[in-house]
Amino acid sequence: GAMSGPSMPQAKAALRAGLATLRPQDHFEIIDFDDQTKPVFGRAVPATSGNIAQALEALVGIEAIGGTMMSPALERAFHPPGGHGLRQIVFITDGAVHGAGPLFAMIERGLGKARLFTVGIGAAPNARFMRKAAEAGRGSSTFIANVNEVNDQMSGLFARLSKPAATDFAIDWGQPAETAIALVPDLYAGQPLVTFAQLSGPPTQVKVRGKTPSDILQVNLQPQQFQSGVSKL
Repeated sequence: GAMSGPSMPQAKAALRAGLATLRPQDHFEIIDFDDQTKPVFGRAVPATSGNIAQALEALVGIEAIGGTMMSPALERAFHPPGGHGLRQIVFITDGAVHGAGPLFAMIERGLGKARLFTVGIGAAPNARFMRKAAEAGRGSSTFIANVNEVNDQMSGLFARLSKPAATDFAIDWGQPAETAIALVPDLYAGQPLVTFAQLSGPPTQVKVRGKTPSDILQVNLQPQQFQSGVSKL
């Protein structure tokens, strides 16, 4: 119900923009949630022209009613029947996130190898939860204060998600390291990958390894690429 007014048309426009980025080999599902969780298909389906047309028709009938019951919707997104490959979940809400602790625990427990991207519209969402949830899901968080910017920002997000440059990163710091985040996020075209770690001494060599769509990526960073004090990788 909180999405009555301009928020819902903007959210629908953003989803239409997202559907336009899908390729025939992709699978997708749309989950409408308020007091109830209502998947459009009931499973992840191929992005055929017929399925996309059915999704667009379903979007027309979605209304801004009811409450904001996030947990059942997220649980459904974590374990959708059908689909394969890298699973990317885009969680969009303009409702305040209450009970962030149990929700965060559920995300860590149930997300598996999927990626989670959070989008908060307006001033209500819990910014800390949205950021931490995205970090746990090796994704990113987007905050849109002005509902008139929803379509542009969401179109940009979906464009990035269609081009993962490298995934499944592992970093060998060459010594015990206290890292800022447990899982390194994926790398997307046009977006830098930044991570931090606290080391007991200057690094001698840092090895970064990941997967690209066609090969294994491995980069060895040498001592001259670091400065004393704080260095950014």
